[in-house]
Amino acid sequence: MKKKTKVILVFILIILNIIAGGFFIYIFFTIDVPSIYAEIEITELTSKEIKLETLVHVSNPNTFDLILKNVKIVSETKDGDEFTSYSFKGGHIPSNGKKSFMSKDSIGLQGDIPKVLVNTITADVGVKFLGFIEKIMPVKVVMVLSVEDFINNISIPKIKIHGGIEEITEDGLIFSGDIEFSNPSNVELNVDDIIVELKTEDDNSVGSFHLNGGTLEPKGTLNLDFSGIINYEALNSKSIIMDVNSQATIYVAGLTQSLTLSASAEIDIPILSDLLKLNDDSFDFSLFGEFKIRLIGIVTTIDFKVFNPSNIPLETQDIKCIIYGVTGENKKVIVEKPMDSCIVPSKNEVCISTQIRIPYLKLIFSGTGRIFPEWISIRLEGKLAINGTIQTIPISINGYVDPYIFR
Repeated sequence: MKKKTKVILVFILIILNIIAGGFFIYIFFTIDVPSIYAEIEITELTSKEIKLETLVHVSNPNTFDLILKNVKIVSETKDGDEFTSYSFKGGHIPSNGKKSFMSKDSIGLQGDIPKVLVNTITADVGVKFLGFIEKIMPVKVVMVLSVEDFINNISIPKIKIHGGIEEITEDGLIFSGDIEFSNPSNVELNVDDIIVELKTEDDNSVGSFHLNGGTLEPKGTLNLDFSGIINYEALNSKSIIMDVNSQATIYVAGLTQSLTLSASAEIDIPILSDLLKLNDDSFDFSLFGEFKIRLIGIVTTIDFKVFNPSNIPLETQDIKCIIYGVTGENKKVIVEKPMDSCIVPSKNEVCISTQIRIPYLKLIFSGTGRIFPEWISIRLEGKLAINGTIQTIPISINGYVDPYIFR
């Protein structure tokens, strides 16, 4: 009985081995080669290194799991010279499924980088049976990566600009600005030859700046501040145009590519009184009149004093002295005379004078509905300006004299 049982067990084991062997042979001779597709992208390129991202997509058409291992990438020049190589681990691919394997690698750059890289991806695809029997199939994928095309198709850096006239000095207008370069690409750039030009609405140049640039890191920003003197002529315009022009150049391991960058902004011109920044100080205007009775009429000496509290010299312009006869709300011009212009230095007082003759007949008949007016008004009007500009500060001052002192 025992002998018969042993025979049956041996027979069962033989049958199982035949079945297992047949299944193993079936797998070995009927396994379908998986579909493999690879992608290699440049994620960052600087003067020191190139960063690559490799994606290997594997599609398993078999009814059993596969194993991907020994993945190796060799990058060569078009002439067959090896540039670099790297490898990464694989893993299991489920039956009738797909799986992607990713590797991120950094490669240091010491010499020139080829314009074109021919990448050969090799790997082993296998299947295990009973945990130890294994069938291996080598696979190979070749793909070309153009570094030159990558550089030629990078996104152009963006520019943001701001600026304005901050202060006024004896030498000119202080203009301050800032420029921000932002790099949307994955390539390191050098920004240089930065020219800032300022011009009026009539295209007249009022100043320019030449700025040193710097390195614009991948996905980074570069901020530049500047300040300097521009011409007073800027005040003759309602706004000035700020033009920024520069070059962004790629210098990466023997590859060079230049990009022209430009941007413009319209800057409003502040009014002169705001630029003077007087704080608690103010302009002081004084008007004095001296009357002398002569045979030819009344000779009037007018003294006009101006105190300039600002930090720059100013010029009196279009100053005119007018003498009115005032009766109620009615005014009648008796005589008027322009006064000479003069420069009023910073933090100084200047007095300008003129003489006006009032004929007796004009004085007597300067009233409205009466012979003599109720009052004699001395009015001085004009403007203060920076020499050579059209921005001005208006001047107006009045004084009154009782005409009965002449009777």
